[in-house]
Amino acid sequence: MMEMVYNYQLARECAWNDQERDNPFYDYYRNEKRKLGKAPNLEVNLSIAYLTPRYDKDGNILYSKSSYLKMEKSVASCPTKMSLFDLVSGMGDPDEWRFNPSTFTNGKRTLTSWSQQQIFVVEFQGTLTFKEFAARCDEVGVHPYVVQHIGDEEDRMKEGNCTYFRAWFVNVEPITLLGFRNRVQEFLKIIFPESDESCRDIKTIYNQGLHICYLDWTARIEPQHLDLACIRYINERYAAA
Repeated sequence: MMEMVYNYQLARECAWNDQERDNPFYDYYRNEKRKLGKAPNLEVNLSIAYLTPRYDKDGNILYSKSSYLKMEKSVASCPTKMSLFDLVSGMGDPDEWRFNPSTFTNGKRTLTSWSQQQIFVVEFQGTLTFKEFAARCDEVGVHPYVVQHIGDEEDRMKEGNCTYFRAWFVNVEPITLLGFRNRVQEFLKIIFPESDESCRDIKTIYNQGLHICYLDWTARIEPQHLDLACIRYINERYAAA
């Protein structure tokens, strides 16, 4: 596993006006797709609802509060299968979307209707810098697939010292047992106690974000490795105390 570092070039290419579709961001992904060649590109299932923007005569995007609420309510009714490549590429799309990393059976985000989950999300809102997060990941051997900025421009300008970001972890296979899913999320909370509490909630909805600062096409997690990573992290904390 490569050492985790802040990707300055990628972050700058992603920091663009959301109405500009012709951007180096897309060139970056076209180049990455060529590098992948015929290598496996994992497909995952999650719940995504889209909101295609409407524009006024001056080209400004028009959204209403009711349209956002409608989109969020429909997330659980929109199970979607897509490749990780397309999922990350969509993070730079100006069309608004909301997602939940799980899928559900009856269109409701409840424990009884939960079906499966392969992507696990942790968010940090001013509690940890990217550099500290990266050092932790390298220390315990657990790495995300992608990291996004979720803060304002002032925080993004801090680059490796930014403190508002979201990390996506991809399990090697879908998890279909709720207790097992909760265990994986709990492992991540132990390793990253600074992460936002809402990430443990099965009902949490996220936006797609636009600014990516780290990407590793090959990064995967496995529950048994997370278990060992927790032990390693706890031992390190006690040793330092």
